[in-house]
Amino acid sequence: MLVLLAIGFLIWGLRQVSPEKHYLLLVLYCFLAGAVLLPGLSREELRRMLKELSVSRKTGFLFFVTGLIIALFVTEIWMRNFLVMSDSANSLMNESWYRKHWSCNVYQYRDYAVQKRVPEGTKRILVLGDSFAAGHGIDRLEDTFPQILARKLPPGFTVNTIAKPGFDTPGEWKALNRYPVEPDILILSYVYNDVDYLVTDRSFKTRTSAPVRFFISNYHVASFLFRHLWTPVMSQSNRYASALSSTYKTPDLWKKQEQLLHDFVNYAKDKQCRLVLIVWPNMANVSYFTDDLSKVTSFFSGQGIDVIDLSSHLKGRNRSELCVNRFDNHPNERVHALAGELLYETCMGKGSQEIVLPRESITL
Repeated sequence: MLVLLAIGFLIWGLRQVSPEKHYLLLVLYCFLAGAVLLPGLSREELRRMLKELSVSRKTGFLFFVTGLIIALFVTEIWMRNFLVMSDSANSLMNESWYRKHWSCNVYQYRDYAVQKRVPEGTKRILVLGDSFAAGHGIDRLEDTFPQILARKLPPGFTVNTIAKPGFDTPGEWKALNRYPVEPDILILSYVYNDVDYLVTDRSFKTRTSAPVRFFISNYHVASFLFRHLWTPVMSQSNRYASALSSTYKTPDLWKKQEQLLHDFVNYAKDKQCRLVLIVWPNMANVSYFTDDLSKVTSFFSGQGIDVIDLSSHLKGRNRSELCVNRFDNHPNERVHALAGELLYETCMGKGSQEIVLPRESITL
């Protein structure tokens, strides 16, 4: 019976089975298991089996294992149906958040429809970036900084977003050139990990066996435990940060990044549009990439580009004040609001150096 219970749990949890069929499959399995087990036992045999179990030394162990399987089953149901939360580790919990909160336009960007024709005199603003610009972890699209900027601007402006999770600098460059409209103002949202394509040492990645991949790909409990509690995976983020920082400090690699950043400057000159740079630090540790990101800000400042360095506005803040939640290192709604305000002040030609994130007690 214990084996049948475990097998039933494994079959029910498979992601290949559509969510609406999970419970139907479970009921069917229990019915079949009962049809196999119960008819074969007479009342006397059942009574004798229960008596043997009551005096057996293995009874406690069997009850423990059965209780564990039931607890895992109940937890799995709860996580699948009620735990909808983003994270930075791409767990199944994060996928549930995407299914509920992530929707895209025809160009597969998290944005509203693009107006190809606008009234004469209208200025187009394009926000180019990765998951920070797309609003990973922000439940409502209107709470992302591009939409906050759009609401603050006076009539005569349109704002659209070209951003996807996982975009690095080359990916953003390609997306910009494929976009159907050209900007009057281009906002480049630069994140410390935009140099990911230059990281040569990938030893920080944790390798997993086929059985482990099976469980973390199909079961929310296993995925959560592996992504957030297993020590090698937890230390992976620290090793990844070190690899990124090393990329900035390696002259040959930084030169490649600098050449690509120069393409954005040339694009703005060729298209006769204004280029604005907003630089995002690591939300979990604002000061970690300070020296590395100073290379980016210095390069663009030297080209006469308006630069918003969020590190100076977020200095001294801890992780709980800046991140979406304890599992997600993306900026929360308050940081998006700050970014939107700073961009508004910059786009309208007003000073933004004195704007800081107000201190509030937040419970995440």
